Amino acid sequence: MTSTIRGRLIIVCGQPASGKTTDRRNLATENGAVRYCPDEWLADLGANLWDEQLREKVEALQWKQTKELLAVGVTTIIELGT
Repeated sequence: MTSTIRGRLIIVCGQPASGKTTDRRNLATENGAVRYCPDEWLADLGANLWDEQLREKVEALQWKQTKELLAVGVTTIIELGT
């Protein structure tokens, strides 16, 4: 018998300053989830939050990691919308 481990993907989207990050932190705690926020990564890199080329690279990396985590059963939260 083969068992399948499944993680859940939770996508949080909304307007800037609408509370996405706060809601996402609560969801992560409640679900034992890994969370990704492009704005946080860009800020940690000291980058311009409106740098579209760098944002695309960060988002692509976050999606790649999200797929890997989901494949091993880890619930993942990703935030969209700047």
